[in-house]
Amino acid sequence: MAARARGLYLLLLVTCTQAYQLPFLRSTHASPCSRARLAVCEAEGEGPIAEKEDPKAAAKAEKKALRDAIAILEKNLPAARGELNAAVDLKKDAGESGFMLLAANMERYRQQAAKEVGMQKGYGKTNTLRSLLPFFEEFEQLQKSSDSAGEGSVIHSYYSGIYKQIQKLLDGWGVTPFEAAAGERFDFNLHQSVARVASDTVPKDMIIEARERGWRMGDTSIRQAKVVLSTGPASVKAPEEATGEASK
Repeated sequence: MAARARGLYLLLLVTCTQAYQLPFLRSTHASPCSRARLAVCEAEGEGPIAEKEDPKAAAKAEKKALRDAIAILEKNLPAARGELNAAVDLKKDAGESGFMLLAANMERYRQQAAKEVGMQKGYGKTNTLRSLLPFFEEFEQLQKSSDSAGEGSVIHSYYSGIYKQIQKLLDGWGVTPFEAAAGERFDFNLHQSVARVASDTVPKDMIIEARERGWRMGDTSIRQAKVVLSTGPASVKAPEEATGEASK
């Protein structure tokens, strides 16, 4: 919030400065304090310094300048706000701070999930585990792709410890992953179809491709594996129909 406030203040300052440098504002119009100094100079015999200006015209010009400044500010503000938010998000998600934020969120959710699972049974427990799995898989990917040597070793060891805690928690609940395989028959209890494609080699309603593994708790599936199913061979027109259409 402080960084955003400073950015908006600088934008307002620059815009207003540009507006007040307009030619008609570099006239002899002055504040009451300036007019008082002019009066003193005239009284001391230095003569008039500036010609007296119409107050109404000066006020009108000042209002126009303010309106112009506000219009420029309103025009530039959305773009500046978007750039500022993008910069803040990029900084937040990058480097060590991004890893630490992810680790903190994961630890907080782990504690919350452990508490809820202890209080719930059946359906509530299954829903809690389903919500926990994406966090676990994200940490699993970080565990595989991170370099444990060099500057990232401290960060790696930190979220590696959390990953092991979650793994132990899932093992204690009897939660394990399972893989779907090409050639298996589709089972709606275990599989979720995300696409269907024609195949000359794979029979209809058989799995062609496994997209994402599933999870089970004991013998119960808590997240189905995502698969691509076969619709069988592509439909081919009979020879008689093809000949008839060709004659037309």
